[in-house]
Amino acid sequence: MIFYFSGTGNSQYVAESIAKGTNDTAQNIATLTKNLTRIEDIKIGDKLGIVFPIYAWRAPEIVTSFVKRLLIPEGTYVYAVCTCGAEAAYTMRFFNKTIKLNSCWSLTMPDNYIKMWDVNTYEEALKKVEAAEAKFPAIFDAINSKKSITDVPLGSIPFIKSYIINPFFKKVYNTAKGYTVESSCTSCGLCEKLCPLNNIVLFNGKPIWGDNCNQCMACIHHCPVKAIQYGKVTQKRGRYTFKGMFQGR
Repeated sequence: MIFYFSGTGNSQYVAESIAKGTNDTAQNIATLTKNLTRIEDIKIGDKLGIVFPIYAWRAPEIVTSFVKRLLIPEGTYVYAVCTCGAEAAYTMRFFNKTIKLNSCWSLTMPDNYIKMWDVNTYEEALKKVEAAEAKFPAIFDAINSKKSITDVPLGSIPFIKSYIINPFFKKVYNTAKGYTVESSCTSCGLCEKLCPLNNIVLFNGKPIWGDNCNQCMACIHHCPVKAIQYGKVTQKRGRYTFKGMFQGR
């Protein structure tokens, strides 16, 4: 059983790829949470995988909250795979406090945090995806064999990133304040539908953001007419979704 969280599709692609490579199923944490779906019992002998993106060098709160609800039988092989634009720092050290991991991996995938920087070019993104895919066979083998593996490059200053920058980031940036919508909005409602925390509602056909933002960036990247902006910094920056850039992969 694999549970994943994904804002723009990187972690979804990884989770679904692992599901194929390990004869398993992948379920969307956001969908389960939004719909208050009953979580299927984890059976003795099952393998449990959690796949998620890194937000400021830790796991998203929606993921840690979800995992705390799981009833995990003793002896379950538990693994996690995180996706990130560069390095993971101590993400898995923190996540291991939430759920005891037998194995964990980090995969570099295309950037999507356009509040701070632009998206990767197609060539840059493809290079990251192909490098991640090259690791798939070893990951599949480890999971199928229930091996204990840790393959998580920490990068530079991991302590500062996960222990100091992350709390500051959540306090200052983990908010929907700053999101705006332009007149080109077509009132399609996709942003409202995709928000994993039900933090967006349409009022007079336009999105309004509440206070419970997870910074998944789904709304701004999936808008079909690029009507959602974050202040002025995103106006000249690109948009990215995995399926939009790599259709058919």
